[in-house]
Amino acid sequence: MQQETPRQWNVESKGMVGLAALLILLALALFSGMAHAAIEDVLYESGKISKEEWLKIKAEREKEEAEREKQIKEAVDRAITRDVKKRKWIDAVVWSGDLRLRYGQFWRYGRGAVGDDRSRFRFRLRFGPTLKIQDFTIGIRLTSGDDSQVSTNQSFDNAFSSKEIRIDRAYASWNPSSFKAMTITGGKMANPFTRNYTTDVLFDADLNPEGMAEQFKWKASQSVTLFVDLAQFVLNELAISTNDPWMFGFQGGGVVKMGNSKVRLAVGFYDALNVTKNGLDEPTVQVFNSKVGLGSAAAAYVNDYDVLNVNGSFDTDLMGFPVNIQGDWVYNTAGPVTCSGTGNTSGSCAPGNVRVDNQDQGYQAGIRLGKAKKAKTWELAYYYKWLQADAVLSAFADSDLGDGGTNRRGNIFWGAYNITDFLKFKVKFYNTKPLERAICSGLLSTRLNSCSDDIDRVQVDWIWMF
Repeated sequence: MQQETPRQWNVESKGMVGLAALLILLALALFSGMAHAAIEDVLYESGKISKEEWLKIKAEREKEEAEREKQIKEAVDRAITRDVKKRKWIDAVVWSGDLRLRYGQFWRYGRGAVGDDRSRFRFRLRFGPTLKIQDFTIGIRLTSGDDSQVSTNQSFDNAFSSKEIRIDRAYASWNPSSFKAMTITGGKMANPFTRNYTTDVLFDADLNPEGMAEQFKWKASQSVTLFVDLAQFVLNELAISTNDPWMFGFQGGGVVKMGNSKVRLAVGFYDALNVTKNGLDEPTVQVFNSKVGLGSAAAAYVNDYDVLNVNGSFDTDLMGFPVNIQGDWVYNTAGPVTCSGTGNTSGSCAPGNVRVDNQDQGYQAGIRLGKAKKAKTWELAYYYKWLQADAVLSAFADSDLGDGGTNRRGNIFWGAYNITDFLKFKVKFYNTKPLERAICSGLLSTRLNSCSDDIDRVQVDWIWMF
């Protein structure tokens, strides 16, 4: 699923803190002075105090008001000074976000023990600031949804119950002015690896990894740009083990421009460490990697995942009409052993369970005509995806292919139209089938249908970008 690019706007500090403080303090002072004046006048006019007493009280009040005005001025000056100092090191704040309303329909055909056709209405809300501070960028984004690592959708359910907001991104990036070719990022960040427009064979578009990333980009010539992306991701942290799961990634590639055309190619390698010793505790368990034990979120994996990835795209204009052709291939070089059922151990299947070898590859290829980005622009696309059971970590793969995960193939169609610059209408259809039904035997009943059923699904989206 590709990412929509939210609209953005700049908000610069204009002394709002000082102004707010000034208004509040002036209002309090005015109210206090008026109250005192009213009491004194009433007492004098009613004859309860003499003129001399009234003048004495009035003089004392004016003295107090002068002192209060001095304190107010000093407080406002301090507030404005803090704000001015802040503006010196915060260059700009950029806000962005989007709201998506979605109708989704599932159709299941076949062999699963549970699971019927399903329809649901959902929304996705994302919103947050990006702060530019000299050579640093601080990014914060909040989102709707539960704690899934691969989805920010929130279903309409539970009798109008309140919905949760979670931290989707929280990161800091350093792009030194003395070496603009380098960017170093730490925190919970957008995926730092260069990917195709809509590829999610390896990483779902909603995935925001956590850890460190280093990106380098050089302009070798007017037409050639080279890049290298590195990352060290924390997959889980365990207090009772020294074998925390990590992922180390490397990617290199380039972009070549030729007139109104562009070719991009990237080669990457992603090594998941210690996943055969400890599970990831992922909140959304996607089928169907081979797991030790019962295959729960806490269970370790039967296999290592040392994934080679090659992806590329070709963009051109045909008589001013945008065309994009792309491909993405993955290969788990660890030589995985794919097992059915439960009770497996690291590197081998339990006695009596079905073993299927060579479940180590996947790919996606397709074409997009047009590009829905500005008002009154449109796009049509078709992709074919084929992903074997242990080709990649299913926890991070496409969450919309079938029920999400691996061991599935299918056709993906969509059309989109931008009604305005900020409003997009989109319809997407998936027609998918499992690759190896043999490895579905022995699964927990709640996941048997995800592994064995043919699944079609449609998504109808209205997307507001701001």
